[in-house]
Amino acid sequence: HIYSAEVTDDLITVYVDGNELTKVSLTSAMSEFNQPMNWLLNLALSPTSGVIPSTTNEYKLYIDWFRIYAPVES
Repeated sequence: HIYSAEVTDDLITVYVDGNELTKVSLTSAMSEFNQPMNWLLNLALSPTSGVIPSTTNEYKLYIDWFRIYAPVES
């Protein structure tokens, strides 16, 4: 799957495989989204039950790439 997010001054739009998943309007109370920030890529994995079976020795998650684009100023 390909996950992406577009962040503007007033909106965050999240996509999965090119399909819009959700939009969040940024209000003045959410001004931290308009400040420089670090990204935390959360790779936590868990089955839907919330319990990893004791017979499981390992999980594998493959990430091809992680990119952050800045908008082009005109």
